[in-house]
Amino acid sequence: MAYQEIGDFNLSEGLGRFLVYTSTVVPIFIPLLLFSIFISLTAGFFYSQKSVTGDGKILSAMATASLITTIVAYVMSLIEGVISNLTLIPCITITIIFIVLLFTTKED
Repeated sequence: MAYQEIGDFNLSEGLGRFLVYTSTVVPIFIPLLLFSIFISLTAGFFYSQKSVTGDGKILSAMATASLITTIVAYVMSLIEGVISNLTLIPCITITIIFIVLLFTTKED
């Protein structure tokens, strides 16, 4: 099997083809990209809330970040070949878990 090169993909079709190329060559790239989006959004929401109110709630920051990450993953899944269901389903599951924890726990 020969290595796939960037010239094998028609990049004039847009950014989607580039994401398909990177996810084909490096399969762990898209899950790591989603994880880095989640971590950076969680930190951003937490420290933003902490600077405004003086008290940061990590669970609400994680629930918000996971919801946004799931939306990004869903949009990426619309491009064929970028994200598989094995990546999208855990994103949805983690979002549901964080939202349920947010509404069922009492944070003071």
